[in-house]
Amino acid sequence: MLEIVDLTVKYEEIVLDKINLKLTEEIYGMTGVTGSGKTTFIKAILGLIKYEGKILLNGIPLGNRKGFQVVFQNPFNSFNPKKNIKFSIEEIIRLNSTNHNPSELSLKVGIEPDQILKYPHELSGGELQRLSIARALAGDPEVLILDEPTSALDVENQRKILDIIRAIENKTVIFISHNRNVLKYISKNILVLDENIKKIKMVMSIK
Repeated sequence: MLEIVDLTVKYEEIVLDKINLKLTEEIYGMTGVTGSGKTTFIKAILGLIKYEGKILLNGIPLGNRKGFQVVFQNPFNSFNPKKNIKFSIEEIIRLNSTNHNPSELSLKVGIEPDQILKYPHELSGGELQRLSIARALAGDPEVLILDEPTSALDVENQRKILDIIRAIENKTVIFISHNRNVLKYISKNILVLDENIKKIKMVMSIK
């Protein structure tokens, strides 16, 4: 369980104000208008910025962020262009001391194993985004954060990515998107960041 207690972030003014959440091993959609603090929230969870309050994973305060993985919007910026995809996946396996097989992970996201021997520029955006998820899963994360992972993709590839994510089990998944149809498809648990009160509301559905 990811537990967030009185999370507050201040820059020149308060951006997030005493947010309290308990997130179990489910998929949570997250939305909010531009500038509402979604990126700040994620940076705080990842320990990339200073914050007040506590962030606990299974009841233990976080000293580091091992157990967390992130998939970003632009997969072309997510891989080392000088290394093939297999190397990038194996690097995550090594850093997190897991025993995953890169070929099995690629199959899990619908990519043939021979494709991971290619370099990023040899693959499409849809293929790279699926492999970004495979790489994230290689680290056996307890918390997986996906920041607008489908917004740059066509409808067909969006659906493929969403179906892969919906099949993920035994992890706390936070899926950030402005697309309400995508959020409805991905989860019934929606976190809405209200820029007026600087807090996050949990709703079971969105219009």
